[in-house]
Amino acid sequence: MEKNKFRTFKEAVLQVIKDSGGEINLQSIYDKITDYWKFSPYQMEFAPKWGSERYKHDVRGALYGLKRNGLIDNPIRGMWALIDKVPTLRKKVNIYRQKKSNITKYAEDRLFASLKNEVQKIRSFLNGTLNSLPETGKLCFWVWLCYNFSLYSEGAMIYRKIDGSSVSPDLYRITQKIGLICESKVEE
Repeated sequence: MEKNKFRTFKEAVLQVIKDSGGEINLQSIYDKITDYWKFSPYQMEFAPKWGSERYKHDVRGALYGLKRNGLIDNPIRGMWALIDKVPTLRKKVNIYRQKKSNITKYAEDRLFASLKNEVQKIRSFLNGTLNSLPETGKLCFWVWLCYNFSLYSEGAMIYRKIDGSSVSPDLYRITQKIGLICESKVEE
């Protein structure tokens, strides 16, 4: 493609968007615009004032000018589209957000199941029905877990079962503080 065949820089930026199917992300515009417009070495230099090369500042200015003229829009951050493509882009974004929401829900469900399982182990330990005795480090973790989920009674009981000499002094000091807080919460 012949560089600078466009009358204005805005026309070149608009053509990049059109040639990309009518929708494109900002980084891709930066990558492609050099095929459409010949920049001077000065424009290609890094400008500390803007935190990027000068031509990128020019691209952003052209995009906002095209938006003001009603030719393009950016329905989501970092994405630009011709006005007639905006509804399609919004639909794609909504589908992506729905998929992301489903993944998040799945992760939350797994996290909740894991937490529920850990609480069941804690209660089995306190009832004396746990098959194997957990290591002291695990007991310290359980005290912390109980504190964070307001299971103060369980946290206080586990704390009293910990042998402070079987873990590092730092870990025991932290666990002791949390255990004493759990005990004070139970007394309230």
